Amino acid sequence: MRKKLLILIAAFIGLTTMHSLVAQTYDLYDVQVINNLITNNGLDATPDAPETWKFLIWNNNTPKQIRSFVVANMFLHGNVSLAGLPSLFTIMCYDQDKIISLDLTGCEQLESVQCAYNKQLIKFYLTGCTQLKQIHCAGNQLTELDLTGLDSIKNVNGPWQSVSLTLSENETGEYTHSILLNNPTFENSAISYSEGILKSTDNTVGSTSFTVQTIGGNFQLSGTMFFSYTNGINIPKKIELKVYPNPTTGELKIENGELTIKNIEVFDVTGRRQKVENRKDNVFDISHLSTGVYFVKIFTEAGQTTKKIIKQ
Repeated sequence: MRKKLLILIAAFIGLTTMHSLVAQTYDLYDVQVINNLITNNGLDATPDAPETWKFLIWNNNTPKQIRSFVVANMFLHGNVSLAGLPSLFTIMCYDQDKIISLDLTGCEQLESVQCAYNKQLIKFYLTGCTQLKQIHCAGNQLTELDLTGLDSIKNVNGPWQSVSLTLSENETGEYTHSILLNNPTFENSAISYSEGILKSTDNTVGSTSFTVQTIGGNFQLSGTMFFSYTNGINIPKKIELKVYPNPTTGELKIENGELTIKNIEVFDVTGRRQKVENRKDNVFDISHLSTGVYFVKIFTEAGQTTKKIIKQ
């Protein structure tokens, strides 16, 4: 009887130890993404002990995956990427001074983005966030929000954007700046916009309220634009990008006007990057892809543009 009891105790200890080991197994892909974030931004966390990361909430699955990401009054820098975290449900990012963009591409379960009052934040990347329901993005520097393909969104709260722009003299009495805006309106009549060019006919205008429409959605961003002016003739390049034919059975061509294309990427509706075949100049082939909807991201010196295409 004593021998059997010892065997049972040993088995129980073994099972307990095994359970403990399993409980400490983390999703390596998620961990790697956040490890990179820690390395790049000096966050107060230990890469080898993810359970100590106070700005993360993990789910109870095995292996564990990141459920929520919450940062405030910390120091995120530059272009921050949480792309490809399929379990991420919510993100909250407040009062960051140096974050420029936030990439959430392919976060398939993401339902809520609460990123506000980040003084330098100019861009969200949301391709493939098909479960997204709400975005609170007040008090950033956003002038563009692409919601193409994100039909589940019910609410976008985007007032109080504070955008600083430098306008250069184009012709005498006209000052311009290249920027992507979707159906903008301005309080001051000296400020106008056409084909990617913001124009001021009065260099004494220091600011104006503005409103822009989101792309692929019925929501607005609004706030104040602040202007500084420089002398010297500067003719900006117009933002002219067209992808055709659309729909297509295979070959696509980009009409880029005066812009130089630096890179082209293709994503499916879940945010997964797809291989581009036989790219030559501004022509590329997607005949190998399955029938469906895709998003083409085109990178130029004027920024990034996303085009929705249909593969037949």
